[in-house]
Amino acid sequence: METNNYNVSRYNATKHGLRSQDAVLPWESAASFEELQNSLFEEYAPSTPTQTELVQQLVQIFWKQRRIYSAENAIAQCEVAQIDDLRKKIWDDDKYELTPGEETSCNAIAGNVESERLIRYDAHLSRRLIRTLSLLHQLKVLENSKIINN
Repeated sequence: METNNYNVSRYNATKHGLRSQDAVLPWESAASFEELQNSLFEEYAPSTPTQTELVQQLVQIFWKQRRIYSAENAIAQCEVAQIDDLRKKIWDDDKYELTPGEETSCNAIAGNVESERLIRYDAHLSRRLIRTLSLLHQLKVLENSKIINN
């Protein structure tokens, strides 16, 4: 019984899932993940364990970048909803003053820390992507040159 409770509650604090050890989170599509994985393995056709590992890293990088885009979209939707709510309150009552909570929300919208964190994660993943693609390409070139020379 405790296992079920753990499985339900283990994602409660998850904001965007970028540091999750799970490849696919409960609200993500396992079929989409498999489709991405299959297409990358088909495209790169790894022939060694190292190439296989690099392609698997590509899968993880691309999947996490999709998470970033989803999280950014969700943040933007929340920001728009908060701004619309505040705009309606202010529009309906020209003497309306922001509550401390609303003022905090406005400040958070103006300098969204979570958005900045996502941008940093995206930059990190982009650098990993470039390194991984470069290594994979070098291994494929090396492999092809060995085939030609033999």
